[in-house]
Amino acid sequence: MSCPSIHWGEPAAQSIHQQQFAAHLTKGGHEVTLLARPPLGGQPSPPTEAQLVLLGASAPPLERVTFSLQTRTVVRRLLSEGRFDLVHDRGYLGGGVALRAASRAGLPSVLQIDDDWPRTEAQAQPLLRAPRIEAVAHRWCGRLASGATRAFAVSQSLRQTVVTDWGADATHIDVVPNGVDLELFLPDHPQAQRERRTLGLEGREVIVFVGALGPWHGVATLLAALTQVRRQLPQAHALIIGGRRGGTQGEALVQAIAAAGLERAVTALGVVPPERVPGLLSVGDVAVAPYPNVPYGFSPFKVFEYLAAGLPIVASDLPFVREVLDEQVAVLTAAGQPAPLAQALVELLRDDARRRRMGAAARERAVLRHGWGASTRALLSVYERALSSRT
Repeated sequence: MSCPSIHWGEPAAQSIHQQQFAAHLTKGGHEVTLLARPPLGGQPSPPTEAQLVLLGASAPPLERVTFSLQTRTVVRRLLSEGRFDLVHDRGYLGGGVALRAASRAGLPSVLQIDDDWPRTEAQAQPLLRAPRIEAVAHRWCGRLASGATRAFAVSQSLRQTVVTDWGADATHIDVVPNGVDLELFLPDHPQAQRERRTLGLEGREVIVFVGALGPWHGVATLLAALTQVRRQLPQAHALIIGGRRGGTQGEALVQAIAAAGLERAVTALGVVPPERVPGLLSVGDVAVAPYPNVPYGFSPFKVFEYLAAGLPIVASDLPFVREVLDEQVAVLTAAGQPAPLAQALVELLRDDARRRRMGAAARERAVLRHGWGASTRALLSVYERALSSRT
């Protein structure tokens, strides 16, 4: 499993994704060798039953070139040992090193597609926003996806993007949604009351959000909605958990909170240890996923965690969200629009019985459909199709 674009053990969705796959595959008796970059800041690597191979350090501006070259060397060496049946490559723009090594070694390969790489990276790299360059990047991605033995996207919406915009071969693009740790995320978590007291949120109506604070997470819409909510519910308070280690998103959030005059109505915790997140989620009365009108699909980690925590949800009405949520567990509102988001939050915060019904249905859905065990079984089906195509 080649994952050179992630730092192993980071409390970020992309790292958790691979950790969970590795844990469930090894638990099922499969031998897994996982390649990734070391944790940031010299942090110790979390334990894993997989054989972990960490790349050397790399830094901007040539970070991607460096870890790609390192990956090529390491993967070729590993495959020369002759003990692997399949290569799983977690893709990224400019990646595909492990896929090419698998082809050279005559092994089947599986490409993992977590988002629309060109559009995601264009948010940080303005050059990629030029239509001609975006088209070239999409064609490159399509060739990469079509060149793998099998590929999988993390949502049906993203699969459609891969087929339509990337031009990938639809016949071998599968879907493996993300999942959630059902033992970690629980309704009424035992630490919830302690966290509420520590944060000074007793007696408040708490709207909880967790995420990396990227522009695709819609925190600006949440802040605008909160201003409207507090006109009707003055005790309403937003608890915002997350960010990126070493990033500037936290500073931008503090400035946005101050500009909105919401310093006493928002608690922004930044990055917290992963083991603390479940207890913090249970502090919330309602959870939010206020995505803007994202023109492609992904598989939202936060939504699965909200479900497992038994929280009623207000989320943007987008195709990839509707793959997971419906009116039994959520209220879906127009993407990027503060007014309908605020109205939905007010209605839920005023209706205890409805929140309890939705929360119970949310937990039930998580258990039935969205544990990491279910995601790993879907992944194994992709592996089986890749292996069978080479026999």
